[in-house]
Amino acid sequence: MLHLLIYSTIRNERIIVNSDDDTLCNSIIDKLWKSTDVDTYMGGSCVRIRIGDKTKEAIQWIVDKYEKDYPSLNKLLTPIKKLKNEQGFYIINEDKDKDNNIVFRKVAIDCLEFEKQGGNWRHIHNSVFKHYSLLNIIFKFHSYGFDGIKYYAGEQDKNKRRCRFCGKTGAGNFHDIAHAIQDSLGNDLLICNEECDECNHKLNRIEDNFLHVMDIRRSIMRIGRKKTTKSAKVIGYNFVIEPNDNGDAEVYLMNEKLPPKDQRDKPFSYTLKTKADITNEGVYQALVKMVIDLIPSNEVCHFEQTIDWINSLGNMYPGPLPSMYIAISPTYDHRQPSLDIMIRKVDTSYTPYCTAILWIYDLAYMFVVPLVDVDRARFKTDASLEKHWQFLKSYFPFQWMKQDTSEWTNAYPWVEMNIDFSDPIFHVLPKDDPIFNESNRIVKSLSEQDFPVFDNHGISTPIVTTKFRDVHNNVKISIDDLREVTEHPRKFYLCLDKKKKNIRFVLNVLDNDTSDKRSFFEYSIDALFHLDCFDKYVKIEQNKTSSIFAFDWHLRDFLVKSAILFAECQMAMERKGTPFENCTLNILLKAESLGRMLDHLVYVFSINGKKFQVIDTAIHRRDYITP
Repeated sequence: MLHLLIYSTIRNERIIVNSDDDTLCNSIIDKLWKSTDVDTYMGGSCVRIRIGDKTKEAIQWIVDKYEKDYPSLNKLLTPIKKLKNEQGFYIINEDKDKDNNIVFRKVAIDCLEFEKQGGNWRHIHNSVFKHYSLLNIIFKFHSYGFDGIKYYAGEQDKNKRRCRFCGKTGAGNFHDIAHAIQDSLGNDLLICNEECDECNHKLNRIEDNFLHVMDIRRSIMRIGRKKTTKSAKVIGYNFVIEPNDNGDAEVYLMNEKLPPKDQRDKPFSYTLKTKADITNEGVYQALVKMVIDLIPSNEVCHFEQTIDWINSLGNMYPGPLPSMYIAISPTYDHRQPSLDIMIRKVDTSYTPYCTAILWIYDLAYMFVVPLVDVDRARFKTDASLEKHWQFLKSYFPFQWMKQDTSEWTNAYPWVEMNIDFSDPIFHVLPKDDPIFNESNRIVKSLSEQDFPVFDNHGISTPIVTTKFRDVHNNVKISIDDLREVTEHPRKFYLCLDKKKKNIRFVLNVLDNDTSDKRSFFEYSIDALFHLDCFDKYVKIEQNKTSSIFAFDWHLRDFLVKSAILFAECQMAMERKGTPFENCTLNILLKAESLGRMLDHLVYVFSINGKKFQVIDTAIHRRDYITP
């Protein structure tokens, strides 16, 4: 079988000659490489060919001789018919020198793009060849979506597929097309064969985080979607974007939210705030999921914990996560998103196993894939990645801006836009205009309970019982192993007794190694508080039509922190003599850790003999992040 790529300024195509006849395949290659007007050879698998009589004759000979049995070879005629004499195109043999093929492909695309802009390909050929070659020496360099040719990641045979996210097998689980990057973002080319229908639908919740970050851009740029080429409608707190009759975006701005009229005569910067719910961690998960969808199948085994984190839909606390970086891309417009994946070849103290760059529209996102088994938790902080980022920024010398990845509370996407009212795309309307009906709609929320200013007087010192159990089975543990542990809260309750005015804190946790494959230890805390002020900060009532439950969050935080502090005093003695002496519970009191823990907190109480359980997130809304 022969796989050829043809790159030209007209279009790029793949030719497949489905034959086991090596003589036939070699005859085609020899004719292309030796009987055409060759501008340059790149190894033995890539050639740049110039349009001329010699080239036309050689290609016509191939088509005449083999097209009856292999009609795909007709595609060889496209550059001959549509390019002018002396113009060039590239042919790449995908079956040869596979380790370097990506270098040849990237060089060809960059040179052709330079030609489209009026430049001479020879002026940049050597520099781009050196650029990609050096990257390919340091990393296993993969790139997808950059050349306009469809790519299907993973097993082609449905009967042999295994879902990368849940492990399901069988053709019946793979009916739908799973886009590795959402098609709503403009992706028509990149498909993951190894994502089952159930995961494809379930993980939309994660993918939508990044989709909403791109909402304004994809609407303004009129990025095509499944059933329409019209601009997407976007609802914001202070704007609405709608397509006009031609399908182009029109931006409607709320007059009351704009600067005073005398400040609108010249262009000004203005923040458009969308109403979509996202989290920064969710955006990061969405980007990482793209990588998992596209990496070679033999690499997936290293990303089991990464996949667990994505599958958790925000309910797993992975510990600290490294920042990502975003830049305005100075290269051509990436209406079709593309993804570069760099997997390290040599283990070093400063290079993580997997780094990726997403190129989308006018932006580039650079990020590390977290929780990889071979990294052993070495690259969870910005400080640990400083050398790595310095190196990559020297290769991609853009104005990179650091972006948070670990914030799990709700935020809204926003874009800083330059507003110029000489542009007919912009319109100003009053707040009560019908177009802003959805913008003005307030989401109904639970009624809030007013409590007095919190005072811990009347709360007893807790009676605390702790248990610590070493379950690592005497397996050797290094300092690297203890850099981070993965926590699994099994029980996390505040049990309320209104009659006795008692609150019991219950916590049971299993701690595994950072790969989440080996158990280290488990511990439990049982702390009983008596509160003379119980009714002051807790409401448990029932009337004829409804039950009422409210719990002052100040009291919640006080009880949780106090229980952990008192428990640590006892548990420190229980850890003595084990490899986990320094695994202090006080780390749970850090704002990030505590906030994550509280997502798992459940209140247990009774009303008239009926038992109730209420999760903390149902009654205590996490604050939104503002720009």
